[in-house]
Amino acid sequence: MEKTELKDRLVEARDLSLRYADADEPVFTGLSFEIRNGERVFLEGRNGCGKSSLIKAILASARASDTSDMVLEGTLQTA
Repeated sequence: MEKTELKDRLVEARDLSLRYADADEPVFTGLSFEIRNGERVFLEGRNGCGKSSLIKAILASARASDTSDMVLEGTLQTA
């Protein structure tokens, strides 16, 4: 992978699942996507499908913040 390609990719998720620590069922499973520099993204879905939880996980990953209330499986990388 070229160095410029790494800088262009801001977020990458591969087979990502998210579950809250106090829940039995995941909010979502099997999510895969890339967000590259300059792209616009919108999230659409019903209430409770994980839109805000996904944003929270991405921001926590980018800031190296605590995600102890979330259980993430799969790959979530941020630039």
